[in-house]
Amino acid sequence: MAAEQSQFSKLPKKQLLRIAEKLVDEGFDINNPYNDYDENYEMLESIAKFFSMTVSDEDVQFFAKFLEINDDLIADIFANNSQEINNKELIEQLEIPVAKT
Repeated sequence: MAAEQSQFSKLPKKQLLRIAEKLVDEGFDINNPYNDYDENYEMLESIAKFFSMTVSDEDVQFFAKFLEINDDLIADIFANNSQEINNKELIEQLEIPVAKT
């Protein structure tokens, strides 16, 4: 039986990057999403409203993992913000986490 996947995993990488940026700016706990789970959930919920999406536990876990595995790459993208051509290549390298059973 396949695990429930986050609805966010279907969004384009560029949109995921923008959501990730907002989450980091608001203080989303990357290292342990359960540390302040309610707060992390509410942060994602407020951002998800712009996409007419409701948030589930899988979505919080998805972004915690997305931010963790792409930490260095996301930092590079924002460091090179003025170099749009390089950013497109970097954005394509973002890894989308997949939930396992």
